Amino acid sequence: MAPTRPSYKACLDASDGVTAAMNDCIGTELDYQDARLNKVYGALRAALDPAQKSVLRSEELKWIASRDASCAPAKDGGTAAMLDSNACRVDRTAECAAVLDRMLEAHAAGGGTDSH
Repeated sequence: MAPTRPSYKACLDASDGVTAAMNDCIGTELDYQDARLNKVYGALRAALDPAQKSVLRSEELKWIASRDASCAPAKDGGTAAMLDSNACRVDRTAECAAVLDRMLEAHAAGGGTDSH
């Protein structure tokens, strides 16, 4: 399960399945998780040496391609496919932010930086 905020689930629950409301919930959580990801990515990059930064950048580019491929909406899937695609992006972004956060903590503690 993705490390999304409880408010995201509460928002989805309160949407009563209304597409526009669900999309608003997804958009709000994606904005939050994307900002979280960018913040921790920047902090981690700042803590790494040049070779580690290069590896991290390479891993992030692979992750973006993987996320985009796995979260692509089904062709001719309609509104439900777009909701699923956007929710997938939220989950994958939250998961990546959590992984990077653990990497930053491990680096600060003197450990390694296993990628996601």
